[in-house]
Amino acid sequence: MTHQAVPEYRIVPDGAFVLASRETGLRALFLVEMDMGTERLTVAGSRDLRATIRGKCEQYDQYLTSGRFAETYAIYGDFRFFTLLFVTISEERIDNIRTAVADLPRELHAYYRFATLKRSQADFLGSVWQSRDASDKLLYALVQQQS
Repeated sequence: MTHQAVPEYRIVPDGAFVLASRETGLRALFLVEMDMGTERLTVAGSRDLRATIRGKCEQYDQYLTSGRFAETYAIYGDFRFFTLLFVTISEERIDNIRTAVADLPRELHAYYRFATLKRSQADFLGSVWQSRDASDKLLYALVQQQS
């Protein structure tokens, strides 16, 4: 089933940016969602996918797998994927979100990074980001350091 760009399938991130390597010329697309803890994680029987954090993640999964983002951001480069940066208020909130979305496609967990606002402000590009996989205890950097 393909979806048109109608409101229920429309993704509007809070921010977007591209990081490019001067050495390699490689570019990476990042979308940003800011969560201040006011949205519900899940709501049983809700038809509005945008009404919950889980619903947003489902929409981002569809956006990623459909490839529509490549058209949207084509003027900035040729992107095969994006990484969604999800910034929120607390470690507990991250844990609760990761639990709420644990059954979403495992192969897409690596395209999501979660951090608290405090951690992301302290070292935005560094190893402060968690994947969507609740069992993954590693912290990831947005930029790998060259040795």
